[in-house]
Amino acid sequence: MKKTIFFFLVLVFCYACESDVPQKQSPQTIFAELFVRYLQNESALKTEATFKEGKDASTATWKEFTDGVKLDGQFMKFKNHKDKLMRYQLKSRNKYAGQYTFEVADQTLKDFKVTLGMTDIKNFQVDNPIIPKKGMRLSWDGDALQEDEKLVLLFSDENNKAYSCTITGPTPKSEKQISPAILPDMIPGKGQLYLVKKKQVQQNGKNQQVNGNIEFYTNSKEIVVGK
Repeated sequence: MKKTIFFFLVLVFCYACESDVPQKQSPQTIFAELFVRYLQNESALKTEATFKEGKDASTATWKEFTDGVKLDGQFMKFKNHKDKLMRYQLKSRNKYAGQYTFEVADQTLKDFKVTLGMTDIKNFQVDNPIIPKKGMRLSWDGDALQEDEKLVLLFSDENNKAYSCTITGPTPKSEKQISPAILPDMIPGKGQLYLVKKKQVQQNGKNQQVNGNIEFYTNSKEIVVGK
């Protein structure tokens, strides 16, 4: 009987010791969304960064950094929208830099440094007039499209009705013959056209998942649509 009680006490003691050992928590992942938009006609730059932390993207919660977030060495402004959306923003007016680096200033995430980069379009040329049923030739002053880039053509007619079509990279040259199959069927007359060059970047590191988007909006150009 004494031996039974002794073994029972030993088991209780061992269980208590195991309970006191702190359980190793699985590392949390930082989910970052980065955004850069540049408007050529206004020389205006808008950047945003949002962060969440958790085991997966669906259950992660908003993350704020005590020492802030920087863009090219300049602190971004933190905004908290009633805990439903936390984001860092920075707006400025300057020449297009081509590359923009986001960096977390906190020591807890000092290794977070992501650069979004893409070349610009200085000018572009199209047929005049544009005959939708014949297609259209587009050329631009800048680099050819890379595999991870796309070019969105945004048209508007005299009634401000909007049309669009998209060219996906890569392109061998800084030009593209757009077929009638993807060119919108626009109303004849005067209109406007501007281009939006886009690039998406996905980067996964140690306990980090980053989704970045950079967009460049060109000046608008007057066009004529024929029959």
